[in-house]
Amino acid sequence: MARGAIKIDLYLYEVLVEKNFDCFTMSELRDAYMQESDIYTIADRESLKNWLYGQLNRLIKNRIVVKLNEHSIERPIYVKTDLFYYTTFNIDGHIINPIKAVKIIDKTIAKQSAIDELKNCAKQYRVDFMTSLAESEEYMRIIKTFPDLTPRLKEQYHRSRVNSTKLLGKLKAVEVLLTEWSCYEA
Repeated sequence: MARGAIKIDLYLYEVLVEKNFDCFTMSELRDAYMQESDIYTIADRESLKNWLYGQLNRLIKNRIVVKLNEHSIERPIYVKTDLFYYTTFNIDGHIINPIKAVKIIDKTIAKQSAIDELKNCAKQYRVDFMTSLAESEEYMRIIKTFPDLTPRLKEQYHRSRVNSTKLLGKLKAVEVLLTEWSCYEA
């Protein structure tokens, strides 16, 4: 399907392409945009964020960017799609041709590296979670076996349960992201 060039702001283009923003949150994009443009102040952060949401929604509508974690309590993560690298952009009347295949290869390698890193994180979180869970189970076993130690061990037991919950949350967030990425790959 042939389509015209998509209008995009110069600074947004520079952040997304030249700064290699392949996977980002709105806060990261806003901060990079402010740094790149040098025209926004701290007081302008909210209005800039609203303007960037509009720009991102247009890119999402054109399937150039996808929004992950949309329905979770985590902050949404935006990821450039492969279509981004084949899109022609219009920057203040200047037509910018699609990025060459070399950029696509670099992006694919970077994305695979990010996926590998997330998989390693998930493995570590799983091991840490299992360790913390075993620790809290052991505290509970000791408390049942030696009830007099309850006052001393209660705080450690509670701390290990809280730690287990945090680790499970981190593990779940990484696994959701990996699942969403694999859905977009298929």
